[in-house]
Amino acid sequence: TDADDYSVAVYSQPDVYDSLFFVIDQYAQLKNLSVGPLSYAQDNSEVSPLLICKQHYRRSSVQPSNESYDIDPETETVCLTVDSETAENREWKTANTSFFKLDFYRLVNVKISFQLKGINLQTI
Repeated sequence: TDADDYSVAVYSQPDVYDSLFFVIDQYAQLKNLSVGPLSYAQDNSEVSPLLICKQHYRRSSVQPSNESYDIDPETETVCLTVDSETAENREWKTANTSFFKLDFYRLVNVKISFQLKGINLQTI
């Protein structure tokens, strides 16, 4: 049954930040880390950027002490794009600190996406 397949993961706030910045750092270092023919995808001769989107409830108030929850079901999504050259320069994080202040009490999810291209050398 579905109940048997139900699993939950619990993360700490530092775990979320560590994972988020690990992905960004690995993206920035791709050319130094890749052992195969891998590169950033391009669209009209421009490198496709890394996209970070955070989705959160528009308004939320949680008071666990008295089991009071006031959550607006409407969600908002805010995104930040980072190209590979910008990701290598650590100053962009400082310039975007407000984006990385996650309101965990109303956070729904954080999505990170980017495109890579590669060549399967076995088919050549």
